[in-house]
Amino acid sequence: MKKLYFFPFLALGCFSLISCNSNNSIDNEDFSLKPETITYASYRLECRNTLLREGMNFFDGVGPTLYAGGSLYKKEIVYKVLQGDKVFYEGEPLKAGHYDFVVFPKEEKSAKLSGSFEVKKSKTTNNKKGYYTLTKKEVENTRLSLYNNIGALGEGKMPSIGDVNILVIPLTFNETGSLSSYAHYEEKELDKIEKSYFGEAKDTSWESLASYYEKSSYGKLKIKGTVLPEYQYPLSSSEVQSQFLSGRLSTNTIVKNVLNAISKRDNINPADYDYDKDGYIDGIEVIYKTAKPYTSQTMDLWWCFTTYITGNLPNKNKPVARRYFWSRYDQIETNYYLNKGINRSDTIDAHTLVHETGHMLGLNDYYISSGSEGTMPAGGCDMMDHNIGDHSAYSKYLLGWVTPKVIDGTESDFLVTLSSFQDTGDCLIVRNTVTDPFNDTPYDEYLMLSYITPTSVNEADSKGYGEYTGVGNGGYYSKPGLSISHIDNRLVSFEGSKVTSTGSLSNVVATYTDELKNDYEVDSMGIVTKSPSYSITSNTAAYSGEINSKGTYVNQGSSNKEIVAIASDGSGIYLKSKNAESALGLQKYLFGTSEYGCGNTYFSNYKQQTTFNNGVYWNDNSVNNWTFNVEAQTDHNITLRFLKNF
Repeated sequence: MKKLYFFPFLALGCFSLISCNSNNSIDNEDFSLKPETITYASYRLECRNTLLREGMNFFDGVGPTLYAGGSLYKKEIVYKVLQGDKVFYEGEPLKAGHYDFVVFPKEEKSAKLSGSFEVKKSKTTNNKKGYYTLTKKEVENTRLSLYNNIGALGEGKMPSIGDVNILVIPLTFNETGSLSSYAHYEEKELDKIEKSYFGEAKDTSWESLASYYEKSSYGKLKIKGTVLPEYQYPLSSSEVQSQFLSGRLSTNTIVKNVLNAISKRDNINPADYDYDKDGYIDGIEVIYKTAKPYTSQTMDLWWCFTTYITGNLPNKNKPVARRYFWSRYDQIETNYYLNKGINRSDTIDAHTLVHETGHMLGLNDYYISSGSEGTMPAGGCDMMDHNIGDHSAYSKYLLGWVTPKVIDGTESDFLVTLSSFQDTGDCLIVRNTVTDPFNDTPYDEYLMLSYITPTSVNEADSKGYGEYTGVGNGGYYSKPGLSISHIDNRLVSFEGSKVTSTGSLSNVVATYTDELKNDYEVDSMGIVTKSPSYSITSNTAAYSGEINSKGTYVNQGSSNKEIVAIASDGSGIYLKSKNAESALGLQKYLFGTSEYGCGNTYFSNYKQQTTFNNGVYWNDNSVNNWTFNVEAQTDHNITLRFLKNF
């Protein structure tokens, strides 16, 4: 017996009393919903189904919904599941047999509503049915770089597929006196910049930017480019800082000035750096050398970040700058791998370059970047979260690198085997297949499953990364396990009657949309009436929007997150705990067998209620209609059994 706050289920079909076949097995086609209604005084209990498949649980399978006086009962409810004298908790996977149950409001224990249900064995399909696989064309046509208002920093994204050239600019300042050693790069420092960007993995302590992305993208993205000769800015770092703090100088201005100077000095043809021909230079990465510390006042000057230049319109004949990466030189010399069992002596560390290039590609930060939430929604082990390991299956889907399998509802009991995500890109999408099936784009709400392994770009970080010594596992997961994330990247569009004096739509109505649009719609008079598609969720509440229950668009403060890692124990630790970093890289929070140190083999709505904002309901008010369990696990793959709840 367990007590919890009740979250109602979708009611399907009409209700009637039923009796179940007493055999312990049944053909799949005979597993139609068998609902039941039970009454006691003013209470009514509606059960969605009383014939379950073996492996399902009472809460997800029977789906009990309690009403009092005709209204949904929202207070605490107690559930008992019985088989003779044996008591089961309501979220426990059940074996074939006959079960009784009792449901009653905690505050009125005499109001007991009793019933029974049957659990039968069903035939598990193992012939690659129950799902389809998205095509390469479908995935590449929905990738981030094609859409201006989706993903980080809007338009001008670096292409995520192809041979992409970027400009790397080693920048110094006009230092004198005690800082004169910072006035120029040494030859060995320039060599390290070259290797950190375009070298082979063996030239570094881990990977170069180019070697990482070629591996992570399964060969789809090859980053090439030029490390230009050093450019010295005419001001000292102290002068730059003084003008920055007084509002007279910004990194945008510095970068524009530097680009103007080096274009003339080095006779650069910007068209060589515009692979996708969108009129913007694909990548500008500035590595500056300074002794200045970064403080709360100078974070937007002496730290590492990706941003964009406003006011530059795309020019396909002579591409212009838009987004750029601004980074300290010392971020590629961290010594984080020393004494970590990595057999390389060089200190070159490209983790920051790789993370920030994720922003160049259009990926958001998955950590909480402002406020005091203190949690770690994406689980930490993600290049766009704690800067370690591989990009997630979700990120790679956004970038057009993987072709996920998608559960389609055509089978009710079937097996799916996922191979190592790092080695193959194999991944799986799950969402409600009854009321609102998946829209075949990354821009929906769904679960993303991948079998992550300590191979490829994960290998070094799985042995520990110095920045996280003493935090959780000290780095990436050390063994294979099933990663499950809840994704909410639904798009919105805005419709209005006219453009106001500020250039905005008035009388606006916001709606969620499956349509991918870059352009405004106009009426016959040339007046804008509908906006492009926008992404609105973020892992930082201050930047996360939603359309609320009243149909009003709210552009910040939403509890909806773009990506949330699901802990196998159902604790919601990544999202709920203020000490979530203590879980970094801990194997017990992955799904899988105990042989691999994983915490749980079974996924159910009941178990994961704390992960979602509204219990078993997702942000779009749908309910996942699937339960699944790990049936087998090896170093290279994992097999899951899926059961349809309704």
